[in-house]
Amino acid sequence: MDLCSLSNFTFEETMLSEIINPTCWKLQSIEQQFQDTQAAKDRASNLPVNAWFNPDSAISPVKLYAYLKARFGAPNGFIMILKNKTSDNLIHWHYALTTSHSTIHIFGKTTGLEIIVKTGLEIVFSDAEWDTLVTGLKSEIALRGKEVSKTQTEFEHWALFINPFCRVEYTLQDCISRLQKLKLMEVTRPALNTKEAIDKYLKETNKWVNNTMNAASLGTMIRMLSPVMAEAFINLVILVFRKEEYKKDSRLYDSLLRQQIDVRIKTLHFNCTCFPEQINSDSEAFKKFHSLMNKRNDFLHGNVDPNKLIVEEVWFDQKTIPLFAKDEGVIKKMTKNYCTNVEPETAIADFQTVSNLIELVLMAMDDDSLRQFVQIMSDRMPGINKKSNRLGVLFPSQYLVESFAY
Repeated sequence: MDLCSLSNFTFEETMLSEIINPTCWKLQSIEQQFQDTQAAKDRASNLPVNAWFNPDSAISPVKLYAYLKARFGAPNGFIMILKNKTSDNLIHWHYALTTSHSTIHIFGKTTGLEIIVKTGLEIVFSDAEWDTLVTGLKSEIALRGKEVSKTQTEFEHWALFINPFCRVEYTLQDCISRLQKLKLMEVTRPALNTKEAIDKYLKETNKWVNNTMNAASLGTMIRMLSPVMAEAFINLVILVFRKEEYKKDSRLYDSLLRQQIDVRIKTLHFNCTCFPEQINSDSEAFKKFHSLMNKRNDFLHGNVDPNKLIVEEVWFDQKTIPLFAKDEGVIKKMTKNYCTNVEPETAIADFQTVSNLIELVLMAMDDDSLRQFVQIMSDRMPGINKKSNRLGVLFPSQYLVESFAY
């Protein structure tokens, strides 16, 4: 029985049966697409729009696209004329299909798959009808499995991965921005003990204490993460520009990453393709960085040496009576010293030391490699080609920081 021409059914039933049966679909010419678009404008119709948005990833976009391409060829929708020749598009692909009395548009959008059906009648698709259409599509994809798989093998296969350097740098920049906004000036006790003056003093003291606690937390995070940012940067350089022997031998590559970071930096010109000469390890930037890395274990391993962190001396009488050499009050003494070793200026100096080292390494690259790497290092989620291991920026950075409402 020809499911695309059911003469015993009503017109609406026949039209619907063709829509939900993918075997009835045919390509729509570009001329007909523009004619339909103009006709819709002329009618200014209030007919319902039947749209489906692929809930719960019911259909794999790559499988559906491979099926459509294997069956119909390259995407034929008019959107393909308008799209950028990059991945920076709201709509990446568009198939325009037709049955006897309807059109079907399938879009691959940044937000996901979308199917729109235009019938010219006041027909609203039920969930059951959409389910039937999706089930039919999945069955068609399975039946044409060999064609679909063969077509998919022609696509470039990439994998997105998290860029640790970019993520850590963003975290540090955020911490520094928040730290610089905190007011840490000590509060002066009022000369007059009026209720208004005392209330104001207590309020300001409470804010000062809170700001100091936050500053200590942010300072600690910055000092701990700055060396991590350096490690992530050097490892990303090695990943992008490592020589062929490291691409072919994972154990050799792993052994390179386990070397001390100063050794990794000094031998970058041996192990990577982008450095004409050795990094200048006698530079001030490298020496300060090396000194910073030598001190990082106290932070990363939580080492506690009271002699390095003494901020005040106190005497006790009768076990419970504290006595200080200078009269400031216990709260003030503890608060003003709480940022010891993680002072804002110390923490920011660590970040600057790592930034200077990064600049030193970047400036040692050849020009072409530098242009390539600057793009990758600033991309939060770059891609790696599954066949060649080549890295690249696959999508615009705003995809991760902007929300789309369409």
